[in-house]
Amino acid sequence: MLETSELDDLIWSELPGLHSIALGIAAVGGRPYGALYALFAKRKAGHVELELLELLAGHAGIAVGNAMAYQDAVRQRAHERAVFDASADGIAVLDGYGRVLQWNPAAGELTGYHADDVIGGPPPFPLPEPGEKLSFQLDNGRWLDVVCAEIPETGEIVVDFRDITRAKELEEAKDLFLATTSHELRTPITVVRGFASMLDSRWDKLADAERRAAVHTIAERARSLGSLMDHLLLGSRAGAEELAVRVEPFDLAALVRGATLGLPVLSDRHRVEVDIQDDLPLVSGDALATDIVLGQLLENAFKYSPNGGLIRVEAWREGQSVVVVVDDEGVGIAAADRERVFERFVQVESGDRRRFGGVGLGLYIVRSLARAQGGDVSAHPRPGGGTRMRMFLRVAESST
Repeated sequence: MLETSELDDLIWSELPGLHSIALGIAAVGGRPYGALYALFAKRKAGHVELELLELLAGHAGIAVGNAMAYQDAVRQRAHERAVFDASADGIAVLDGYGRVLQWNPAAGELTGYHADDVIGGPPPFPLPEPGEKLSFQLDNGRWLDVVCAEIPETGEIVVDFRDITRAKELEEAKDLFLATTSHELRTPITVVRGFASMLDSRWDKLADAERRAAVHTIAERARSLGSLMDHLLLGSRAGAEELAVRVEPFDLAALVRGATLGLPVLSDRHRVEVDIQDDLPLVSGDALATDIVLGQLLENAFKYSPNGGLIRVEAWREGQSVVVVVDDEGVGIAAADRERVFERFVQVESGDRRRFGGVGLGLYIVRSLARAQGGDVSAHPRPGGGTRMRMFLRVAESST
């Protein structure tokens, strides 16, 4: 400005000999420090000139400080915005009238409402009192935990919410598991107690065949209780990832033949077919654990095909794995439940499967045992109806 020709309105025009002003600035500890240099030609600065230059230096310091404060504010807002946008929790900012001012991406993913759908209106869920928590289920079935806090300086409300659907499902599954387990335990215990009381009070009045039948029933129910206890123990170990298996080569073909050998005489309504590929290689895993897996899969095949039909067991090599499938012509598994049936405590409510009872641990244990050996188990629809359970284990290195 001093070099322009229009200096009439500037006080520097009254400072004879002033031809250059330089300002050097440095930041120390985040604060600006600097020095102002004024160059006069052919004369020294007087008292008035020094006061004016000091005033200029003061204004320059204020201007630089304001600029740095503005930059800090911009950086802080950018940081806050990045946190707001990157948060896995849904976050909303409401004005004093409860209208949405800001709505982060996670809020849209959790609720299914994008920012354009809610900004300017109320959020799609009720708000708890500040400091309290509210659990709310959306129309899409998702459960949210909602908390909020008020900003006294602005009157705005910050709302934070997260998805607790999985926790809710697990809580409901555990409640159902406890109720079902109580029922599964009560039935055999009641039968055992009843027959034991009958034998105790009427032993001499019963015929030998009646006594044998009562003892046989008690033994069967005791075996049922023992099987249930084994399932509960295996389920707890699998949940704690404490399943102990040995990984060594064994003959899966022989194991399948042994597991299916006596099946044809178990039911006059079912037909059993076994087809094992010739020269099936040894697999790497635990023979005892695999026998438990096969036993559970075969038991389910009979259990969930109450009207009979074909139960077919096949085994063949597929790449570096050996595959075993168990097919039945039973009630089947709905597509949405083919993964859920392998979760702990889950008992499928759809279709006719729920009427067969159980504590929701059998297939959870099956998959846990298979995966502990480096294999897996999955559920598929059988062509023509029913269920196909597919297990695979890795071929042993000695057979590759």
